[in-house]
Amino acid sequence: MNLVFIQCFSLGEVGGGAKILRSVADHPPISVSSVCTGVGRSQSLWSGSEALIPIRPSLGRLDRTRFHWIGGYVELLWQAMFQRRLEEHLLLVGATDVHLLPHSWGDFEVGYRVARHLGLKVHVSIHDDFLYTAGSHPYLKRMEQVLENVWREAATRFVISQEMGREYCTRYGERPYVVHTDGCPKLSRFRFEPPSTEVNLYFMGMFHNTYIPNLIALTTALEKHHAMIAQGRRLRFTVRTHGFIASKYPGGDLVKVLPFASPETVETEMRLQHLLYLPLPLEHDWESFCKFSLSTKMVSYLAAGVPILYHGPESSAVAQYLRRNEAAI
Repeated sequence: MNLVFIQCFSLGEVGGGAKILRSVADHPPISVSSVCTGVGRSQSLWSGSEALIPIRPSLGRLDRTRFHWIGGYVELLWQAMFQRRLEEHLLLVGATDVHLLPHSWGDFEVGYRVARHLGLKVHVSIHDDFLYTAGSHPYLKRMEQVLENVWREAATRFVISQEMGREYCTRYGERPYVVHTDGCPKLSRFRFEPPSTEVNLYFMGMFHNTYIPNLIALTTALEKHHAMIAQGRRLRFTVRTHGFIASKYPGGDLVKVLPFASPETVETEMRLQHLLYLPLPLEHDWESFCKFSLSTKMVSYLAAGVPILYHGPESSAVAQYLRRNEAAI
């Protein structure tokens, strides 16, 4: 099998989506390469074979504003060129299978069309609900029709959670699916060694702006009840992430922000924690996102065997999983 992943991010990125796909790419004898369709990329971040074929030109700062939906119209103008370049690349690498990841753009639609034209097998992963992540796209209705065809016809369907799989079967037709997260090879629980002289909380991964209300609520509670929680010990809250300035927010002086680190460093640090902090957005606008998506951070936390402090909506797929398995507080 010569499998080509087609998605809007590089397989070398630190986010959960790339981590999930790498867990598939690391399983020989499958020959795997990648096509990153994201805009504004100058080089691949993955150590494997990855081509940069943007779905459209970058709109600069506009892509990072609430007017990013304009890019959907540019996609349509650019689609013929994108399709030609993608088809040429798949022929060049001798692809037998493609893996599609419907997210925010129409790259999966073009990938599906090219795969059918070339007679390639199609596999699909659903990490987040497409109706939510692509909600502002001007051609959402048409793309959802294509998504239904992809779901029905795919040789393999991977979903991030049981909730996602059941929902897509309800929407687009009963089909078998495989629940796949980040592919932790084993539950290699660490030796749990938190120091007795400190109370340690820990967060690692992307710290999205939607987590800020959670952080403020937590740090406010920690400040108010410091004496009761710490009982004379030092209170430490470590956040390993990128681009987050905790001092801008109330209670930020309790937080120590460190940059991303190697998995080995993170594993060593997690072993010294009392609680691993797992936030999800609490605002109503994010309800559809949380209802079906499963945080890959949760999987890493569970594999560590360190107690989890969950801070998010009760209706989320994460909360349902943790509750079923009595795996968090």
